[in-house]
Amino acid sequence: AQAVARLAKDISDFKTREKLERVIVVNVSSTEPPPPDEVRSWKWADVQKSLSAKGSSPLPASTIYAIAAMQCGCPFVNFTPSIGSDLPGLDEYSRQQGVVHVGR
Repeated sequence: AQAVARLAKDISDFKTREKLERVIVVNVSSTEPPPPDEVRSWKWADVQKSLSAKGSSPLPASTIYAIAAMQCGCPFVNFTPSIGSDLPGLDEYSRQQGVVHVGR
């Protein structure tokens, strides 16, 4: 949750500093290991529970970036084979936030 908050602040600060109307977050980073199988079926409530739990979350960095982008109302594009926003819970969250997400 701390990483999401820090990244969301960075995105918001960038948008404000550059006086941008819209920001689209594009993942072009290195491929990462896939998350554990159970994560692939998580709903948004499961993702939130994982983020608020003590200790580390099994969510990969690309998913953390996707959550932060969506929290800021920014579309998320994944140009890697990493999981990114390709989870049922993030699709649910993107609809709540009114932003699109694509790729993998």
